[in-house]
Amino acid sequence: MLKKKTIRTLLLSMFFGLSWNAEAQTSQTLQSRIQLMAKETDPEKNVLSLHSIIRDFKLDTVKNAEDIDVLKGQVAISFLKAGAFLKFEVYLGLISNKFNQTSYLNLAQYSK
Repeated sequence: MLKKKTIRTLLLSMFFGLSWNAEAQTSQTLQSRIQLMAKETDPEKNVLSLHSIIRDFKLDTVKNAEDIDVLKGQVAISFLKAGAFLKFEVYLGLISNKFNQTSYLNLAQYSK
């Protein structure tokens, strides 16, 4: 009985470890795509990347609102760096979380 319980516990912990590792790899890929957006100098390419990432990772507007805010913030900053201030304001306004909007406004101050 004890042997079965030990094996069952071991299998459950292995399964948990594998599933956690798979999720971490997905997050890393999302993070690497966001980092590529930060390096991109063409804001229009970042707009395409925004939609591509949302589609590729099947991001939900409610469950993944924070991730989508980061993507929109990256697009906003890229428009700011390109000198397109109106589009910067538009994409900043699309960020759903007001705290995130404020964070990107502060970031914009140092991104000029």
